[in-house]
Amino acid sequence: MKKSFLVILTIVLVSFSLALSGSAEKKISSKAQKVMKEAFAAIKAKKAEEAVALFQKVIELEPEYAIPYFNIGVIYWQTGKMEEAVGFFENAVKNQPDYDHAIQALHKSLYDLGVKANGAQEYEKSNGYLQRLLARPGIESSDKTMAINAAYVCGVNFYYLRKFSEAIDAFDKCLGFGDLEQESFATFSNIIYFQGMNHHQLSRYGESNKYFLRFLDFYKAGDRTSEFLPQAWFFVGTNLYLELEPKVGAMKEDELAAKAREIEPYFLKAIELKVPIENAHVMLGNLYAYEKNYELAQKTYTELVTFYPQSPDIAKYRVFLEKLGTLIQQQKQAAAKAAKAPAKKK
Repeated sequence: MKKSFLVILTIVLVSFSLALSGSAEKKISSKAQKVMKEAFAAIKAKKAEEAVALFQKVIELEPEYAIPYFNIGVIYWQTGKMEEAVGFFENAVKNQPDYDHAIQALHKSLYDLGVKANGAQEYEKSNGYLQRLLARPGIESSDKTMAINAAYVCGVNFYYLRKFSEAIDAFDKCLGFGDLEQESFATFSNIIYFQGMNHHQLSRYGESNKYFLRFLDFYKAGDRTSEFLPQAWFFVGTNLYLELEPKVGAMKEDELAAKAREIEPYFLKAIELKVPIENAHVMLGNLYAYEKNYELAQKTYTELVTFYPQSPDIAKYRVFLEKLGTLIQQQKQAAAKAAKAPAKKK
């Protein structure tokens, strides 16, 4: 099940207000000034469409004048035409690069549209807005919190788009914004968790565990918790298991058993915390089998078929359960035979 992961720092809301015609340095013709006054009169009379049409006339007369673009953007934003508003804010800033109100409006509108698209699971669209925001000159210094959040949501989007390398870069960008751990621990810990997931998806199991173990270390004191703790325990075990699996055939029995015992506690903890992933039982049961603890393997697989009766692999699990039952009987017979055998003389 997908989660939003949008635990982000608080952003101060920007209140978009209409700009008066005298608030910009650029001089405009008397005809344009007259139309501007008519536009503001239309706004006062709550005639938004008429105001937009009048501001458009000002643009025709003075195409490099920033204020009518900004005002149309504000009207569009306030009437729900958010995407159209962005284009007008961009034109206002293009015409007057130091227009602070237009810059703030552009940043906020791009950010809000990006978050809205993320919530609708339109991840490509979301990143389209957020990457335009992050490409804005000076965004990291002028709107640091917004830049952090935009990079974070980009990382989330890339993860769901399965563009894991791009997700890593986006989250690394977040981690480069000062002491994020102190400013927003929830955001910081989510990033560390996501980086573990990204490296896992790229089969970088050792690198993945650096992040997951760091994530788990945040919560070892027990004074705080996270809904992702079960998954973190599971993926540490999974990474270790996947590193072990190719070596199983070449390992000595005692070496394999020792390694299995090192990994088992991660799956046990994940299961204790009710991780909703059937492979926790699968891999734990296999580890017990590697160390020839067939009874524990049988118990684990019995829980597996009980908890996940609708699994597409349920038939395979039952076949393995039967095999474990045979191995247990063989093990007991071998033990009984060994007990009856006469002791060797010294």
